[in-house]
Amino acid sequence: MKKIYNKLTMLYFTILILYIQVVNILYCYNIINSDVVSTGLVIIGSLGIIIYILYKVFDKTIKTHDIFIIMMILFGIMSWQFAFVKRVALLGFKNGREGLLVLITYYVIFLVATTIKEKKYKDYIVNLITFIGIINVFYSYLQIPRLPYLLNIPIADIWGYPSGFLSNSNFYGSFMVMLTGIWLTRFLFSDKKNIDYKSLIFFIIFLSGLLLSGAMSAIVGLICMLIFSLIIFFLKRKNIILKNIVPKYVILLISFLSLYFIVSFVTDVNLSSDIKEMGTQAISTVTSGIDESFGTGRIHIWKEALYYFNKYDYWDTGVGIDNFYYIGHGNIIVDVVSGDQVYKAHNEYLQILVTEGIFMLVTYLSFLFFIFIKGLIYIKKNKSCDITFLSIFVAFVGYSIQAFFNISMTRVAPFYFLLCGFVSCYGDEVFKIASSNSN
Repeated sequence: MKKIYNKLTMLYFTILILYIQVVNILYCYNIINSDVVSTGLVIIGSLGIIIYILYKVFDKTIKTHDIFIIMMILFGIMSWQFAFVKRVALLGFKNGREGLLVLITYYVIFLVATTIKEKKYKDYIVNLITFIGIINVFYSYLQIPRLPYLLNIPIADIWGYPSGFLSNSNFYGSFMVMLTGIWLTRFLFSDKKNIDYKSLIFFIIFLSGLLLSGAMSAIVGLICMLIFSLIIFFLKRKNIILKNIVPKYVILLISFLSLYFIVSFVTDVNLSSDIKEMGTQAISTVTSGIDESFGTGRIHIWKEALYYFNKYDYWDTGVGIDNFYYIGHGNIIVDVVSGDQVYKAHNEYLQILVTEGIFMLVTYLSFLFFIFIKGLIYIKKNKSCDITFLSIFVAFVGYSIQAFFNISMTRVAPFYFLLCGFVSCYGDEVFKIASSNSN
């Protein structure tokens, strides 16, 4: 039965990952819209519920993450019931369609991922995500010269920074953060005494994609992943030979600087200007206060969102899932930089607060913190360096950080919840490790 279940979950996630890539391509070429994307995800989520129920028939234990998911679904239902526009809360706003049904799908993806115990299956899924990531990076290279056609094939989304098939450079950047984190960690902490060239090549590919996106949220995520890799080195210093890892950090530095200059001087991506502006804004914030134009207008969006959130007393259930557009009761928030009307908070955690309420935000943050702590304990307790876990964990941290400055969307978020499930699954082994040590 276990083998059958493993094959079923592998088929399930293969369908999910390939589905996301196919709809990315179709959406990029305006063949389908966000309604089709979310409808397909909900169908996949429904199948996931059946799979997880099947798992629970044999594993009758209720784990802490099950309780978190139940709580988030209940708070989501409450937000839907008291939403400004209930239909939008259920199906999502027209530009993204990330309503209650899609959120439940994310949670189901997480739950099914927690049931995958064997390393080889996790590696298979990571490799499949890597494969579609390479496809997106390759396509983003085609977008650099801004050619409308290549071999009579139209190149979509040639405006702005390269975005692969994600149609938005920020979304593309968040996807690249996860993949860069995975292969950064595999390169650094591989058990091989010599350089793991496969991991290095994949890291360079995805780092180049991250830099091409020009997303400062992705840059912040990258910096945090590098810092976190040093924390892992400190925690596992007894198991890692210093003379083996120092050259790897040197190679990482050389790779980053080389790609940084290539992207800055060969493409239209102005990394130097963007990073300089980000640094100037950070210093100015400390010395003179916050300007509403900072963060490409994010500060203005955040201030307006919190103002209406407090004015209309949305503390308990929020304005409604994906109802951010309506938070001002007719006073639509506008990005002061682009002049565009805003339908997301440009901060995933603030988005949850103002659309689903304080109880949902506290529960969600506790959920992520619980996963994070389980991961840290696993690193500390496990004597070996499990490269699969470490790479997934760093990717989880990177995405969670960049989410402070970015938007959740249906064609990237499923990967994040899948990784969350993997980290939580490893964390379940913490108590077994602790128990064996005590004996």
